[in-house]
Amino acid sequence: MVLIENFPCTGKQELHKRERYWIENINCINLVRPIASPEDKEELLAKKKEYRDKPENKAYQKEANKKWKEENREAHMLQRKEYGIANKEKIAEARKKYRDENKEKIKEQKRLSYLRNKEKTQASRKTYREENKDKLAMANKKYYEENKDKIAMANKKNYEEKKAKEHKEKTPTLN
Repeated sequence: MVLIENFPCTGKQELHKRERYWIENINCINLVRPIASPEDKEELLAKKKEYRDKPENKAYQKEANKKWKEENREAHMLQRKEYGIANKEKIAEARKKYRDENKEKIKEQKRLSYLRNKEKTQASRKTYREENKDKLAMANKKYYEENKDKIAMANKKNYEEKKAKEHKEKTPTLN
């Protein structure tokens, strides 16, 4: 290292500015600028983006991330859990906003998922009903007992509507 000048300064910031001056004005091997201008920052960001966008670097980064997640699985899960607890309202709000903004997309995804897994879902439901017949019968009975009055009212309303419709069909209309 060669001393170019003794520079009296009041702080580190002034010293860095002077170092930058000499780096820009003489042929210097030190390419790391002590103070970055907005243009330098933009240039650096562009270089980083260009590096990240290269396919070979994307593949490497994907592998590195996968390896890191495998090696740090427990710590990562704990970190995610803590974040979820600390930001419960924020997460719920973001999810609600997403659902509101993407209703059609979500509906289409559910439809496609149903079509892809239709037979599997039906088989799973059938198996569940067969294995839990008694449990389902008890749940239906409990529901019926708790909602007897509502069910009776709905049945009565349906019966009356049906009778009124039949009567209307039997009665001749005068023209």
